[in-house]
This record gives sequence, structure tokens and C-alpha cells, in this order.
Amino acid sequence: PERTQAAAHVRLIAYGRQACPPGAEALLYAIEGGGHTWPGSAAVPRLGETTNEIDATELIWGFFEAHGGQR
Repeated sequence: PERTQAAAHVRLIAYGRQACPPGAEALLYAIEGGGHTWPGSAAVPRLGETTNEIDATELIWGFFEAHGGQR
């Protein structure tokens, strides 16, 4: 996998050419110190830390826009 720093406390681990079929990819955003919350949403303290360094909704939308026509 290819590992990059997506934000100060967020690592992006991208699986592509070797691990997936041609034209496909799998992306993992690992949040350091994150709780069981949705990145980019309102904080829910009882569920742990919430990051606003990334917006999970926007990232998922962009992923499906990029890969929506592939099967």
C-alpha cells in the first residue's frame, strides 16, 4: 500500500495496483486518537474525539464519483 499524511493527525493508506482489480482501489483513513465518531461532524464526547481535519462525507462522495461507473 501507499501511505501518505492526509492531515496532521490523519494517515491515508491506499491499496491499488497490486491489491485490487484494474481500475479499482481501497482507501483507509487512519485517524490518530479518533473515537467512534464521523470525521467532519459534530462532536459527541461520549464516543471519543472527533476530527475536523477531514470530512468523511465529502471523501466518500468523491470516491463514488470517481469510481461510480466501474463494476
